[in-house]
Amino acid sequence: MQGEGSKLRERVFSKFADCNPSAMWKNTACRIESLSSALSKPYTSSPKTLSHETMRVSPQEWGVDEVCAWLQEEGLHEFVAIARDHIITGAVLLSIQEEDLRVDPLASALKEARVDKFGRVRQFVLSIRELVDQHRQTLNLLHDQPQDRRSKSATSAFVASLYKPEPLSSALLRLGCSLTWAAFVMMATASVMTFVHDRVPDMAKHPPLPDVVLDNIPVIPGAFEASEVCIILLASIFALTCIFHVHRLVILRRVFAITGSVFMLRCCTMLVTSLSVPGIHLKCRPFPEQMTIEDKIAHAWKIASTFGSTLQGTRTCGDYMFSGHTAMLTILNRFVCAYSPRTWTPLHTFSAVLNGFGMFCILAAHEHYTLDVFMGFYIATRTFQSYHTVAHADVSDNEGLASTRRWFPMVSFLEENCSGVVPFEYEIPFSRRLQSLLFKRANSAASPTSHARNPFNRSDSEERSYKEL
Repeated sequence: MQGEGSKLRERVFSKFADCNPSAMWKNTACRIESLSSALSKPYTSSPKTLSHETMRVSPQEWGVDEVCAWLQEEGLHEFVAIARDHIITGAVLLSIQEEDLRVDPLASALKEARVDKFGRVRQFVLSIRELVDQHRQTLNLLHDQPQDRRSKSATSAFVASLYKPEPLSSALLRLGCSLTWAAFVMMATASVMTFVHDRVPDMAKHPPLPDVVLDNIPVIPGAFEASEVCIILLASIFALTCIFHVHRLVILRRVFAITGSVFMLRCCTMLVTSLSVPGIHLKCRPFPEQMTIEDKIAHAWKIASTFGSTLQGTRTCGDYMFSGHTAMLTILNRFVCAYSPRTWTPLHTFSAVLNGFGMFCILAAHEHYTLDVFMGFYIATRTFQSYHTVAHADVSDNEGLASTRRWFPMVSFLEENCSGVVPFEYEIPFSRRLQSLLFKRANSAASPTSHARNPFNRSDSEERSYKEL
């Protein structure tokens, strides 16, 4: 302790020597400036700088001392005390995102440390991203090794490229493009369903094809309507997830893009292949010959406006390859499970049960062949997985992933300014705007000019409570 104190005194007096010696004790400003500049510099004896041995160790294995040494090397001296107080290890450091610095306890710690400059906070986040990029290969190897649940969940936060949100204008533009694509596919699907209605094979000449499942399950009345109820429940859960999710625009953009792509493929399969009716109870007859083009357009619009729902009185024939209801059930289930917290196991289980039960009801109603249901499930899951694999990839340093994105131009355009796994962040809708309005009102009411103009002056206690608001 005495040695360390002597070193500190030597540094202070060396700063004093930089001033004019004859006027050192007379010029108080010079002394104060020298003392503050000496004490503002970090003490070099602790923590120590990073050694070559420490640099070879993966950041995942760093302790608090190594993290503090790395902060010193990066010039982020004001974050050293925060790292020690909050026991920020290497694993915790790599999982920190910019949103974590806006909420307690880190927000309060930054305020106490007087880190109020945007540039310093952003530099801290950029340094973490650079650290992840430098050790990405090592982190991937650690992620592949067997780990417990806690370590694996911490590693998954930074093994994938850190999420880079896009500007609001760009998000709205791409959401509009995705919605336009989904609306176009919906109208195309309705038009194709109207066209293939006349191509349904005659039931007298072409009976239902042999099907192991349908041949052993009797027709259950109301089962198809029950499957649509499952779709409505899943859609409601998904809507609530989007409402409270911070990155709701990204989720909506992706669900529109994936749904549109799946149903565009369904249009192609319906157009090229016409299967016989799967159940003899289905009354599928061609349109009357006197039906005009305007009537067919009106029929297609009815299918599109009601989303082909039987609950809305819409009946279709010929759209058997593949099941659109199964695809919609599966897409909604995958989005609910992917964008809700991992710990919400009951919700994920309930969503999966709705998906499976809805598929069973489709078969129990004999509205689709088993192959239709299987293909609908498989295509929906593979499309969802492929889209997110490409969207989450960081193509900046991987030529293979860049080539993959070139094969998916829609994903490349929609996810051009957004890379990484979307974090699980939730908020009350419009809460930020409401808080800003309340603060503006409070500041305007607390200002002297506005208080002078207001003839109804509040009491001191009311004024203090209003300022606290």
